[in-house]
Amino acid sequence: MAKKRTSRAEKPAQRSIRSKALSFDEVRAIARTLPGIDELSSYGTPGFKVRGRFLGRLHEDGESLVLKMDLESRAFLTRASPDVYYFTEHYRN
Repeated sequence: MAKKRTSRAEKPAQRSIRSKALSFDEVRAIARTLPGIDELSSYGTPGFKVRGRFLGRLHEDGESLVLKMDLESRAFLTRASPDVYYFTEHYRN
């Protein structure tokens, strides 16, 4: 008996790699695998520097990750996935 071929319409929707947000402990574990990472306190929350330059930190809300990036990348990400990426008025400029 031949195996039934699945049409594109019948295939399940492609899922994202991870459907749940990372915890800060998971972010920390990933960051520690990168060369030159130092953990620090930034605005009273845990954060990271790479070779002395700020990389990111846990936001005061305890759930969001603040990441340093150029304005072009930020614009792309906030347009592409506004349900995931956002910025506060503090970081507008």
